[in-house]
Amino acid sequence: MKIRIRFSKTGFLRFIGHLDLMRTFQKAAARAELPVRFSEGFHPHPMMSFASPLSVGETSCGEYMDTELTESMTGAEILDRLNAALPDEIRCLSIRQLPDDEKKKNNNAMAIFGRADYTVSIRPPFDSRLAGSDLSSLTSSYLSQPARNITKKTKRSETNVDILLYIYHLSFSDGAFQMRLNAGSKVNLKPEVVMEDLLAFSGTGGFEEIFSGKVPRDIWLDIVRTDMLTDDGVSLSQTGVPLP
Repeated sequence: MKIRIRFSKTGFLRFIGHLDLMRTFQKAAARAELPVRFSEGFHPHPMMSFASPLSVGETSCGEYMDTELTESMTGAEILDRLNAALPDEIRCLSIRQLPDDEKKKNNNAMAIFGRADYTVSIRPPFDSRLAGSDLSSLTSSYLSQPARNITKKTKRSETNVDILLYIYHLSFSDGAFQMRLNAGSKVNLKPEVVMEDLLAFSGTGGFEEIFSGKVPRDIWLDIVRTDMLTDDGVSLSQTGVPLP
């Protein structure tokens, strides 16, 4: 049976990388005695795949992992066993069963992942530099611009990108910015890039250290990835069918 697990990653474990996260789940599945299917060949490994790596320093309540079991189990039993074997700062939240047909579109979370939701807030003392600003109006004015071109650097080249084309939602409420951004293979728009450009657009002074890159992202920003979605805006938690 093929399943998709939604999980959270919080606390100090936000500082572990993707490879360490994979090893954590592999060891937890072994401790939980889950019948995970292994690959064939000289170096068999557990059949697990993740929708997209989470940037080091970010937390999330909307991560997804696909795996395959050789025996049928209830969703409650799988979640209970995994959570008992995982660190407290990684919690499995829900589970869906996927079709066995390899050709079904939603059978690979990495392939269908295209957008991501974030909650982003500016950490103290940097947040005080925007005190008194109408941030809801700022986001509206920012989105109403005809274009916001930035230089996107890769290892091989530099290209100009209008990032407004890849921002599907941007608002401010309850002390934080809410974003839905493109996260596909061609353009993966990072929330820190949007925040830097938004601050530049605001004209507010005092952020020169941030613009110059002297302040690390996790020092001035608190980024939470709240969900991962398909290109059509459907949460990966809605793909497949609930597993009792």
